[in-house]
Amino acid sequence: MTLTGYATCKADCSGWDEGTCVTDSDDSDKESDDSDPADPEIEIGEPLGTATISSVSEGYFFDGPGTEEALIFYPGASIEPTAYSSIMTMLAERGIDCFIIKMPANMAILGQNKADDIYKNYPNYKKYYLSGHSMGGAMIANYAAKNLDKTSGLFMMAAYPTEDLKSAEFPILFIYGTEDGVLTRSKLETGLTLVPESAVNYEIEGGNHAYFGDYGEQNGDGVATIKPITQQKITVREILKLVR
Repeated sequence: MTLTGYATCKADCSGWDEGTCVTDSDDSDKESDDSDPADPEIEIGEPLGTATISSVSEGYFFDGPGTEEALIFYPGASIEPTAYSSIMTMLAERGIDCFIIKMPANMAILGQNKADDIYKNYPNYKKYYLSGHSMGGAMIANYAAKNLDKTSGLFMMAAYPTEDLKSAEFPILFIYGTEDGVLTRSKLETGLTLVPESAVNYEIEGGNHAYFGDYGEQNGDGVATIKPITQQKITVREILKLVR
């Protein structure tokens, strides 16, 4: 299968060793170092607790204080899964456990059905949200189209579906930056015709393609006028609006 309109990028991101790491739910240091002073405070709510990050057979598991909701995330093409730890940690700390899927050769196009492993191995959640970035977002959107009955939400970061989702009864979010130089806008517009009218189409002012993760600059991308943490917090805020 060939999917056009998405670029691949080698991430400058080191992987994690086997084991676990516990995040600090106090974001104050991170905000003081990385927040964009030009932007107003982005309200995402207080953490409900800490998130424990584990390397598991499926990829990486962000285990927070919640027990009923899980988010399954497909990374962009050639991006190391750990590049998305910021968004996943913020969501996990606020009650949505997150799984970043490790793809064959870091290419979601080679593992479109990998979400099956989470449903099989972690069957006790009441809701499963699907999300992904760039090519990963396209692949998980098409997975959702084939699995409407077990999907509770779909959140696409700089991505669009290529299969019909008009009968979906769950919240759908398109989120991307105004400065994204990689996303093909005409194909995004086509993707918007494949979803219900209730789908949310959110454009992040000053955001670009790469800043959903922490993997550096990407060839062909636009120059963001906000910092990565700003784009990531806006993304978390918009996801939480749809599920809370």
